[in-house]
Amino acid sequence: MRTSLTNRTFVSELRVLWAFSKRELVVYMRYPLDIFFDLIMEPFYILDWMIIGMFYVGGLTSQNLLTIAGTGDFISYLFLGGVLMGFARGAVWSAANSLRTEMRQGTLESCWITPIIRFTIMTGRILLNFFWMIVFDLFTGTLVYVIFKPVWHFDWAALFLIFVLTMLSNYAFGLLMGGIVFVFKEVWSFRDIFTSVLWILSGTTFPVEMLPAWAQSISQFVPYYYSLRDFRAVVINGVVLPELTSDLTFLLLFAVASLAASYALFKRMERVALREGTLGLY
Repeated sequence: MRTSLTNRTFVSELRVLWAFSKRELVVYMRYPLDIFFDLIMEPFYILDWMIIGMFYVGGLTSQNLLTIAGTGDFISYLFLGGVLMGFARGAVWSAANSLRTEMRQGTLESCWITPIIRFTIMTGRILLNFFWMIVFDLFTGTLVYVIFKPVWHFDWAALFLIFVLTMLSNYAFGLLMGGIVFVFKEVWSFRDIFTSVLWILSGTTFPVEMLPAWAQSISQFVPYYYSLRDFRAVVINGVVLPELTSDLTFLLLFAVASLAASYALFKRMERVALREGTLGLY
């Protein structure tokens, strides 16, 4: 007897993810100049920070950064901040933009009535963005390494755990942005303000110790502060996994709590859109 098409299985959800990713890949590949310019602009964006830093510092190391952050290698400091927060920004933007694009194309309601888990629909576009970010960062990292020749260390287990826990927090914030799209039909203003505040409080391009005392206190509750601190400590200073236990525990607790809270808010804002009949309106 044939299984009902409405039954959801792990394999069926993987097929949906593949279908979403394939669709986005076809659309993206249709405009090859976008790929070329994205590949070029990503390293330009980060290299611009580094060249400006070299101009003000007058070399490849900063004594002030060494005093405050424990490393004078501002080249690696800026690059690693850009890499990790680039993934954070991409995940938040993609999750929200996925719903906004479906609204604009008139397909959101069709997707929403299908027997597909909401997480799967939200994740469909994030996967492709995740893939391209890896490609862009590998290209940029190669350029940085060849040009500036920094000394990097790799504890792969530590880096993997930091990355996974960071991405879970990213997904939670992406769900929150998605809920905002449901209700307000607009995401760019919320998204830009939200990510800009996170970049500042996380110390993406400078140590948080440069912020006022009250802002430093708020930073203690931002997961990316710990992600960046540990990411840089591993790659630049050679710190190993056992030394990161407390930070990783906080990241895990935050990821679990934020996912639960964001999903609850997401479902509430979804109900508001359904009740008002504005789910698919652009």
